[in-house]
Amino acid sequence: MKKVFESKRWYLLVILIFLFLILPVTFYWTFLEKKDTGINILKIYQKGIIEPYLLNTDKINNMIAKGSVKKVEVKKVSAKPTKKIVKKVTKKVVVPKVKKAPKKDKEDPAEKTVKSTTQASDDDITIAEAIKKYKTNNSNVALGIDISKYQGDVDFNMVKNSGVEFVIIRVGYRGTETGVIKEDPYFEKNIQKALAAGLKVGVYFFSVATTEDEALEEAAWTISRVKGYNLTYPIAFDFETFKDRAKNLTNEERTNNALTFLSYIEQQGYKSMMYTYISAYSSKFDSNQFFGYKTWIAHYIHKKNTTTSYAGKFYMWQYASDGHVPGIKGRVDMNIAYYPA
Repeated sequence: MKKVFESKRWYLLVILIFLFLILPVTFYWTFLEKKDTGINILKIYQKGIIEPYLLNTDKINNMIAKGSVKKVEVKKVSAKPTKKIVKKVTKKVVVPKVKKAPKKDKEDPAEKTVKSTTQASDDDITIAEAIKKYKTNNSNVALGIDISKYQGDVDFNMVKNSGVEFVIIRVGYRGTETGVIKEDPYFEKNIQKALAAGLKVGVYFFSVATTEDEALEEAAWTISRVKGYNLTYPIAFDFETFKDRAKNLTNEERTNNALTFLSYIEQQGYKSMMYTYISAYSSKFDSNQFFGYKTWIAHYIHKKNTTTSYAGKFYMWQYASDGHVPGIKGRVDMNIAYYPA
């Protein structure tokens, strides 16, 4: 009789655990954690205790309004693709005529962002420091710079001899107001002299495209300017201006513009790469859509630090805008390429 009673008590305990612990947790996970109530996905908290019975939308909203329950917004993002998104171009692309930009141009999207200091400060980083910091015992990286008209006349032989291995050269940009595509006034001089010095070379286009057609136009124009040159590094789509004519773009529009540019570059047999600063990847683009494309991130760190906090995958890292390299007067952007060309 005692054994029967103990057996029943055991069964009763199991039933109670199921009713008051397992069932509520399962109920919450099924209907609250994953259910879209129509207002958004909700997580309900009340004094730190999850209330699994709050399924009535009106009741939830009333409690949120009274402040007794917190509402947590869950950002919905697109699923990460399993293969590279390629936008095939079938229509004929009209390439704009080459218009060289003046050395000073208020429409240059980089005009307000470039530092002009010519003397190194204690916080700036030199190529010698970068070599010691990043190249010691690491053969899987290459050190490089990216340049435009703002570096003026460059002695590329001195640059090469200092330890720089590659250079990414600005080929051109789209004007921030008129939208006219212009060639960087130093592009031809830079690419010819860099290649003659034995440096590995890539290029970037500073975009302010507002439509996919404009992005396609930029890509075709860029291809027309680099034909005949031996590029070992990618052609980058640089988008970092979110004002002027590009201020009203949505994340989806910016992402599609970038994919159009990258796709066309690769269809022409070149390597492509997406560039912007790290916060913009998550806030201004759907970065999942760049799966399969090379990524070049800008994240400037103090010279005492050695790594970026960016958790995503990237091919190249622009770690400083205040670098100093022999052969260049003034500051220059410093980069590291992983698994270099």
